[in-house]
Amino acid sequence: MRLRLSSPLVLPVRHTQSRGRDFPIIAGGQGRLQTTHIANPGAGRSLRTIGPEFLITYDSGQTATSDAFEVKSVTQAADGLHAVLESSGLGLRAEIVYSSAPHKAWLYKQIMFTNIGTRSQVQLGNEKGGEVQLGNENSRGLLLRTVEVEHLKVTDECVTSAVDPAFPAVGDWGQPVFTESLWFGLEFPAARSSATPDGVVFLRHIRESS
Repeated sequence: MRLRLSSPLVLPVRHTQSRGRDFPIIAGGQGRLQTTHIANPGAGRSLRTIGPEFLITYDSGQTATSDAFEVKSVTQAADGLHAVLESSGLGLRAEIVYSSAPHKAWLYKQIMFTNIGTRSQVQLGNEKGGEVQLGNENSRGLLLRTVEVEHLKVTDECVTSAVDPAFPAVGDWGQPVFTESLWFGLEFPAARSSATPDGVVFLRHIRESS
C-alpha cells in the first residue's frame, strides 16, 4: 500500500555537496518540515524558497499539504536527508528522502506514502482506468488523486520557461520547469509540471479516472 514518486531538482553545474537544500524544523504546534533554500554552489547562489514540501488531493477533491503532517523524525545519512512525517487524520505516513551523488549536477527528492492508522486503504487507478483497493476492506479508504512532489516558489529567481498550466496538449505533459539557474522535473512522462502566474512551481502526479 505504497506510492513512491521521484523528482530530480537539477542544477546546471557540477557540485560536490551531498545536499543542496536547507530544512529547518519550524517551531510551533506540531513540527513542520519546510525547505527554505536550494543551493547552487557552482553559481555561488543560495536561493530562497517558500511553500510546503508536498501537496495532495484526495477523495472528492479535498487538499492537504505537508503542513498537516507532523514531523516524526529527521535523520542525516550518508546518502542524504531522511524525513518521516505522519498525519493521523488522513492515516498517511510520508517518507521523504533528499539525496545527491558526488560530482552530479542534480538533487533528488523521493516521497513514499504508506497507509497507517484507521484509514488503511488507498485507491489508485490501474492501467485500464479502474480502481484498485488496497488494505483493510473494513476501513474507510482514502482515494489519493494527485500528489505535487514540489509546490514551491523560488523567491530569488523568476520562472523563465514552463508550459501552459492548463496542459491543453499531450505534448505539455512531462515537461520541466526552468528558473534562471535551476530546473525542476518529475520522473514520469505523464506528469503535469508547470508554474502558476505568480511563480509557484508544481510537479504533479495525477491519477487518471478514464
